Amino acid sequence: MESTEKKNLNGRAVIGSSIVSEASENSAQKNGYKANGSNLEHSILPLERGPNGDSIPRRISYGPSITGGLDLDDMKLKEFLDEIAKDDSLLAAHLRSIQQDHIVPQFQRLGDVRLDVENQLKALRARSESLDKLVDLTVSKLTKERDEKLVPFVEAVENAHDELSAAHKEAADYASKVGACHDPENPTEEVLIRVQPISTEESAWKQKVPFGKNALESLLPTWLSWVGTVACGCLIGVSAALASGALKANDLFKDPKPVSIGISCLIGIFAVAIFLRGAIRLYAVQFIETYFLEQTRRRQVAWFLLALAVILFLGGSVVGMDRQGILRAAQSHAAFEKSSTDVSPLVWWLVAAAISAAYMLYGFAEGLLKGRQDPITNAVHGHLQEEVRNRIEQRRSDPDVKEALRTLSLVKEAKRVYAWTAERLSAAKAPFDELIARAEAQRLPWPLEWTPEMKNRVEDARENLAGIQIEMNALINDYFALHYEVSGKAGRRGK
Repeated sequence: MESTEKKNLNGRAVIGSSIVSEASENSAQKNGYKANGSNLEHSILPLERGPNGDSIPRRISYGPSITGGLDLDDMKLKEFLDEIAKDDSLLAAHLRSIQQDHIVPQFQRLGDVRLDVENQLKALRARSESLDKLVDLTVSKLTKERDEKLVPFVEAVENAHDELSAAHKEAADYASKVGACHDPENPTEEVLIRVQPISTEESAWKQKVPFGKNALESLLPTWLSWVGTVACGCLIGVSAALASGALKANDLFKDPKPVSIGISCLIGIFAVAIFLRGAIRLYAVQFIETYFLEQTRRRQVAWFLLALAVILFLGGSVVGMDRQGILRAAQSHAAFEKSSTDVSPLVWWLVAAAISAAYMLYGFAEGLLKGRQDPITNAVHGHLQEEVRNRIEQRRSDPDVKEALRTLSLVKEAKRVYAWTAERLSAAKAPFDELIARAEAQRLPWPLEWTPEMKNRVEDARENLAGIQIEMNALINDYFALHYEVSGKAGRRGK
C-alpha cells in the first residue's frame, strides 16, 4: 500500500513539473506573440565563460519551467488542482490565483516587453536608414558643389604639375651631360658642381713640403724620453742639494739618506727638468714656425738667437750645477777612499756637459719637429680647400654646367608654383570637406541586435516571471511533502 501511494504521488509530481512544456508549445498563437517554444523563457544575456569555454552560471544553471502560456481551463493543471481541492480547497484556490492572476499576466507582460523592444529596434533601424538617406543626399549635393567650384583650381594644379614634370625632364637631360644625376625629390646644385678633392699626400707633393709623421716617429718613444727627463731631474735636484749644503757627500755615498735624496730628486724633476724641457721646446717651436710661416729673415734670426741664448744659459747653469754638485761630491768621495787616480777637472766638466747636452739637444730637436707640424698641416689643408674652390669655379664656368644650373632653377620655381596652386586647392576644398565630415558624423550605426539596455528590460521581466513560477512550484512541493508524510503515518497506523 505504501509503495502504491508513493507511485501515485510521484506521478502527480511529474504532472506538476511537466506543465510548462505543454503550455509553452501552445501559447504563441493564442496570445498573439511571435514566439516559438520557450522563446519567452530563456535568458538573453550571455553567461560568462571560463578559460576552457565552459559557461559560468550567475545563480543556477537552469531556470524553472513557465506555465503562463495558456488559460487554466486549457491545461492539465486544472485537473491537478481539482485533486488538491479534495484535500485542501484553500491551497487549490491560492494556486489557481497565482496561475491566473500572476503568472499569466506576467507572461503577457514579458511578451509585451519583448514586442516593445523589438519595435524599438525596428524604430532605430528606420531612423538610421532615414538618416543615411538624408546624409547621402547632403553629401551628394556638397560633393557636386565642391567639384564645380574646384574645377579652375584643379586645372591650375594639373598645369603646374605638367610644367614641373617638363622641368624635371629638362634638368635630368642637362645633368646627364655634365656627369651628374638629377634627384627630383631633392634637386640641389651640389650634384652638378661636385668635384673630387685631391689627397693630402698629393697636396703636399705639389707644395714640395714634408708631410706625415715619419720625422716624429724617428724620435725616442715617449716613455723613454720621460725616463731621460726624470734622470736629468734627479741629477739636477741632488746637485742643487749638495751645492746648497742640504746634503753632504757622506749622505749620498757613505751613509745614504733615502728620504732626503728622494725629496731632492722630486724637486729637481718637477721644479726644474720638466719646465727646462718645456722652455727649450717652446723657443724651438717659435723659431721653426717663423720659417714655415715665411716671416722676415730678421725675425727668424732673432728667434734663433733667442733660442740659442736660452739653451746656452740653461745648459751652462745645469752643467755648472752638476759639476759643483754631484760630480764634485763623487770626486771628493773617490779621493777620500783613494780608489782611483787623480782625474783632471776638465774631464769632470766634460762629463757634466755630456750628461746635460744630450737631454737639451733632444728637447730642441723635439721642439723643431713638433713646431713645423702645425704649419705644414695647415698649409696642406688650406691648399686642399683652395684646390676644391678653384675646381668648383672652373666647373661653374663650363657652359653645360651653367645650362644645368639654369634648368635646376626652373625646377625649383616650378616646385614653388605647384606647391602654391596645391595650397589654393586645399584652401578652397577645406570648407566643403568640413561640411561633408559634419554630415557624415550625423550617421547612426546600423543596430544589428538589441542594446544592453533592451536586453536588461527583457531580462528583468523574465526574472519576475521566473520568481512567481518558483513560488508556485514551492507551494506544490510543500503540498507533496505534507501529503506524503500524512499518508505514510496513516498507512503505518493501519498496519
